[in-house]
Amino acid sequence: MTLGMTGNADCMTAGRFVGFFPILATYFAFLLIKINGGGVVINLTVRGKDGADFITGSFHAASADTAPDDYPLVVAIHGGTYTGDYFQIDGYSLAARAAALGIPLFALNRPGYADSVRKEGLDCSIMSNAEILNDVLSDLWETRRGNARGIFLIGHSIGGAIAIQMAALGKSWPLLGLSISGVGVREPEPVLEQWRSLPPDESIVIPPEPKDQLMYGPAGTWLPDGQRAAHRADHPMPRQELLDIAFEWPRLLREAAPRIDVPVHYRQPEFDNLWVVDEAEVQDFASRFVNSPWVDAQVFKGTGHNIDFHRLGGAFQLQQLAFALACSVSTERREWSAR
Repeated sequence: MTLGMTGNADCMTAGRFVGFFPILATYFAFLLIKINGGGVVINLTVRGKDGADFITGSFHAASADTAPDDYPLVVAIHGGTYTGDYFQIDGYSLAARAAALGIPLFALNRPGYADSVRKEGLDCSIMSNAEILNDVLSDLWETRRGNARGIFLIGHSIGGAIAIQMAALGKSWPLLGLSISGVGVREPEPVLEQWRSLPPDESIVIPPEPKDQLMYGPAGTWLPDGQRAAHRADHPMPRQELLDIAFEWPRLLREAAPRIDVPVHYRQPEFDNLWVVDEAEVQDFASRFVNSPWVDAQVFKGTGHNIDFHRLGGAFQLQQLAFALACSVSTERREWSAR
């Protein structure tokens, strides 16, 4: 496995805030509005409470004609080496599938990706990602909530680890539940050795061919078009977050999981080359959420790390969205019982 290195590890990236239509005195900028599959897609920037930190992304507003009575606002958090475009590539789009079900979705770009930046001195660790995303989602909820019952987090790979940390922290917006994939309890030793050999102060670029070897299952589980499509979301990865997921994650998971009190959906791909995967590992992961009222955990057969871009990707996405809808109704039932 060969890795290419470029740039530096600082998660600060060049970016600028250009607002075509200032909304409610500064905190939201609607950069581009277009129609996509009957829904509206708004490229926007959300800001933290102090206005200094901001996150870019695409908000996929569902059609009012398709919205169910009880629906979540889904926030999709991408993994390493990909931007939020991972969730909105034609033919493999979680966002389009959500819109078809009447579910709005925000595909964000994490700090260090695309135009998302953060103030000087902050880092790209898993915990720092979680803190800033929790902050900016307050703005998203206040401005884009509509009639949603709460926010549902979907996190892939490092994005899944960040979603778990977010769920364990205090927040000013309602969390319905989370769906996690592509992150486990421990990585194989050969993978850890590769990460230990990384030079310091570099961001990481994995060339397409070795990246495909890492991210996909055996031939027949994916189509060539899917592999090619996913590369549209490629982006350099801050070195710090990779080292964090490799060497700090076991401790972070052990500390965060018991603090989560919402339902958890967990699917770990059968052929994930970045994690040790078997039924025992999946159940070990699931058993840590001792205060969650509902944990649905399985090995997802016939897929590699990038489940969405495998032949079974559509089935996987429908499972995630069905779980999100179930969490919305579950929340309403708890409210009824309290009346």
